[in-house]
Amino acid sequence: MWTDNASDIDLLFYKPYADIISEDAVSLGKDPLTIGVFGIWGAGKSTLLKLIEKEYEETETVLCININAWMFEGYEDTKIAIMETLLKEIEEQIADSNIKNGFKKLIKRIDYFKLGTKIIPYAVPAVASIVSGTPLPLLLTLPNDVKDIGNTLRSISEKIQYAREEYLQDDTILNENSVVNNIRMFRAEFEKQIELTKYYRIVVLLDDLDRCQPEHIIEILEAIKLFLSVNKVTFIIAADENVIQYSIKKKYPQMEGFKFELDKEYIEKLIQLPITVPELSEKDIQNYLTILVYQKFLKLDDFSKFIEQIQKKKLLISEDVISIESFEEILETNHIEINERENFDKMLDVVIGIRDIVATTLNGNPRQAKRFLNTFVTKNRLAEIYYPGEIDPKVLAKLLVLYKLDHTLFYELNEWNKEFDTENKRFREMREGTEQEKDSNKYLKWYTPKIIKWVNCNPVELEKMSLNKYFYLTREILGSSVDTNLKLSEQGRKLLEELGNSSQGTVPIILKRINELPENEITEILNIIIKKIRTGDIKSYIYGSIYEEFPQYREDIESALKQGVFEITVSDLPVWMKMYNISKDSISLILESFVKQNKLKENLYDRIRGIKTN
Repeated sequence: MWTDNASDIDLLFYKPYADIISEDAVSLGKDPLTIGVFGIWGAGKSTLLKLIEKEYEETETVLCININAWMFEGYEDTKIAIMETLLKEIEEQIADSNIKNGFKKLIKRIDYFKLGTKIIPYAVPAVASIVSGTPLPLLLTLPNDVKDIGNTLRSISEKIQYAREEYLQDDTILNENSVVNNIRMFRAEFEKQIELTKYYRIVVLLDDLDRCQPEHIIEILEAIKLFLSVNKVTFIIAADENVIQYSIKKKYPQMEGFKFELDKEYIEKLIQLPITVPELSEKDIQNYLTILVYQKFLKLDDFSKFIEQIQKKKLLISEDVISIESFEEILETNHIEINERENFDKMLDVVIGIRDIVATTLNGNPRQAKRFLNTFVTKNRLAEIYYPGEIDPKVLAKLLVLYKLDHTLFYELNEWNKEFDTENKRFREMREGTEQEKDSNKYLKWYTPKIIKWVNCNPVELEKMSLNKYFYLTREILGSSVDTNLKLSEQGRKLLEELGNSSQGTVPIILKRINELPENEITEILNIIIKKIRTGDIKSYIYGSIYEEFPQYREDIESALKQGVFEITVSDLPVWMKMYNISKDSISLILESFVKQNKLKENLYDRIRGIKTN
């Protein structure tokens, strides 16, 4: 199995990025610097941070600290949590006792900020009472669930006394000026302590920010900007930029009348050096899948040397996918244990056969590549237990690829398989139907470029075998209605929402934009609409326009209309007339059934067909 954890070995060949980022982080002067390492979920950002961290292992003048932002999710005040964590991490690396004590003092001073965010909301009168020397009235202001009044008063009193001594001026408590002033004082003291250390630069790696709740993301970014971004400190933040933008929009909605994009302005203000980790190309994914097979069967030292040789020979920047012959020239056969060689050859053969089509489904995402192989390996092991010697791993892999490409077609193939006698007639018809005229072909949904590519990858003639055992191995998928990897993107969700709120005039524009989405998202959106047709929860001009613009979904729309829980009214007539003119036979059958069910009046039925009535 392959883990999702960040790898110590550069499987993604990100070292050139690590070299540039690690150099820029310490060589652009002493001013505060924040670098954004942006990339989609699963793109390998954590692996890149590990490579950056390794660049500083032999450097005594740079202190590199790796913090996982997700660890702060359970904290009520994320700002305080990240400040404390960073100061403690630095303090632990300091040998000089005087400097060490300076950081310990800073950590204690954070109690003031805790006081402002936690105690003050319910204890301002209590604090005022203590400061004024008349604590008795505070009993009226304490929360009901405080069990130990004495301990609570003592704790508040100690914190206030410390805050007065170290921060507060003129005995004022938490007025606007003192809060602003104390942020300035904290930054100045933090910068002073950094200057006293032996380090030329402190580099803070912040990972998994995009896993946090939106409000926590903003709090962490604000803590960096307000308190921690000082001279000689570099923050390298790894995150999906789309998630950060969403968090900013949620915290600071667009103001009416302002044209600038606040989320982008916010990021540009915070991030001085944005670096986007590119998605892997289809060629890169094919190479990556093959390399993962070698990783599974090689010892760690041998695999590290294997990767080094690939880098040295610059095979990855070739225009072609790396051939097995090239891999074998690097790898000596005896590096793979003799008793594992047969399993290695089998898995490599399967991956080589499907890597082309798999690469088209993964959208440049290495994490999905690992997950796909993990799923395949697990299913293949189950196959050996349930049906020893009866399952072709290439067929199993091909079916799993179909599920990733389009889960509705996977379900449809399962239904076709139930009719298998001596062959899967529908699959054969579909496979041979690419030569037919498109308008007359009922398998149009299968004729997208990716699916055609899938149909033609080996083994091709699936109609010749019963797939019952294969579908049994994937029965938990068949019981699931949604593939988590096919959830809509923010753009897809927005277009679906716009479609639901559209007018007749705006529908064509929205459908055009939907048609520009990736194929899996188009499928997901139209499947949602088709479900709404069945329940009568979608306007007729919407499904009518989809019927016209997406011919490959007409059969599904017709099926949903037959089951639809709604009536056809006068206002629906233009839509049904248009659909009737597109496909008279199919629509006539639906209309006739509606008349029988009293969901359509006879005179309206005639009008749809263009028959004049008295």
